[in-house]
Amino acid sequence: MASQQKPTGTLVITGGGGYVGGNIVRLALSKGYAVRLTARSDSSAQKAAALHPQYVNTPQLTTTVVPPFDFGGYADSGEVAQSYLRALEVPKAAGQRFLVGQGFRYQLAVDSARESIPELKYRLPVGRPGFVEPAYEIDGSKVEKVLGLEYKTLAETVRDTYSQLWQAKKTEGTA
Repeated sequence: MASQQKPTGTLVITGGGGYVGGNIVRLALSKGYAVRLTARSDSSAQKAAALHPQYVNTPQLTTTVVPPFDFGGYADSGEVAQSYLRALEVPKAAGQRFLVGQGFRYQLAVDSARESIPELKYRLPVGRPGFVEPAYEIDGSKVEKVLGLEYKTLAETVRDTYSQLWQAKKTEGTA
């Protein structure tokens, strides 16, 4: 029978304060892995550390608080379709992966819709015009550089989307 070597390396485990994540952390630590635990708040990180007190303040268990995630990106469906085909057709795209999209904030989208579609102005919430809340961003610039795609602006995409939805409502007679 072959002898098993003690695992080496560090595992990153999200949600280690939860039931399943906590069990993964416990098992990984017992097998000798170093664990880097991520949590959504200080209290979650403390809870996770409390589940494994023998490893607290050791290099074997470290915690990091990850700020709340609000999805920070969007992609126009036409851009997704174009990118898909260009990835097949552009030789230098071979073997690469592409993230299609760009930054998005709900407030900026509703600001844009209120400005560009008069029929919807009074049906949309005002919120805090111009406010940009910090959030993660996606970086789809590789699509522009390698595939040569020029993204529409958020204002153009929002206008097109709301216009299509508004037209559909008019067609149904429920606008």
